[in-house]
Amino acid sequence: MTAEIVIMNAQAVALAADSAVTARKGGDQKIFSSANKLYALSKNHSIGVMVYGNSNFMHIPSETVENVFGDKVVDQKID
Repeated sequence: MTAEIVIMNAQAVALAADSAVTARKGGDQKIFSSANKLYALSKNHSIGVMVYGNSNFMHIPSETVENVFGDKVVDQKID
């Protein structure tokens, strides 16, 4: 289970998530307690993404979609 929280006001947004991940292979499962669930998509844009579960977009893992998006906008600046 993933725990995520967002606290917002007019000046700021704070995101938080736990760091536990369960990996399953066949009938076995292992719990890792050091997963990074929050990260910056790019240095030039303040974009936060929170995903839980086995998330896919058009049969593509959401992590792949987010990484491709981050790579595309990394050099673009907003004026």
